[in-house]
Formats: sequence, C-alpha cells, structure tokens
Amino acid sequence: MHGSVAVTYWGLDAALTQALKRAAASQHFVQGLEQIDQFLAKEAKGLRLLQEKTGQAEVHRLSRLLLLANDGSDRFYHNVESVLQAHSNRTWGVMIAASAEVLGKLTTPKGSPVKALLIADRKALELFLAECRPAAKA
Repeated sequence: MHGSVAVTYWGLDAALTQALKRAAASQHFVQGLEQIDQFLAKEAKGLRLLQEKTGQAEVHRLSRLLLLANDGSDRFYHNVESVLQAHSNRTWGVMIAASAEVLGKLTTPKGSPVKALLIADRKALELFLAECRPAAKA
C-alpha cells in the first residue's frame, strides 16, 4: 500500500491457515470491502450516538481486523486506505501473503475469491489472534 496508513504483513503459515478456517466457521466475518465499509460506518454511528447519550469519551480500542489478499489493484488498496483511515480507532489492517483465490478457498464455503475480510467481533478476534500467532514478514 502506498499511503499513510500502516498495514501489517503476515506470511501464510499453518497456524494462520487453521485460524482463518476456524474464524470462517464462526461466521464473524464480513466479506467484501464495500460491505465492510458499510458495517464499520453503521457501528461508528451507533458508537457516536451512545457517546452523545452517555457523555462518554471516544474509545480507541482495536477490536476489528481487516484481512487483505495481496493481489488487489492499486484502486482497491486506495479504497482500503480510506476505510482504515475512517475507522482507525478500532480497525487494524493486515495483508496476508495469499491471493484472493487462496484466501477465498480458506474462508468461503464455495471457495470464491476474497480480497477483503473483516473479523467483526471482538471475542472472535481475540480467539483468532491467540490461535494464529502469525510471523510478521521482515
């Protein structure tokens, strides 16, 4: 990615492969960048309303994980950066060393190509991270 948003890069190893399969089975994924953006925007609106109602300060807690295939177009990654900038207070972006085809085979029932997946539940994210312990690429 070329912009100002930092994205972590993970190699696809056996632990990450298993964690992706288990996370997909848990049905806490939102698939597709447009649906992910809509989901996060709806959540953000709800959080703002709650903060206004209760007087709470905005909370910065990473509770969503945006997983990306490594074979998207420049335009796709530009859109990813926009989503991550808009939701940086709670969303972490990770590019996986896998094509959309490989990512889809691991996470969808029909094996359809997938360029972007969001783990959309805090507890599911905690389990995913505990299971995969990915090795960052140097």
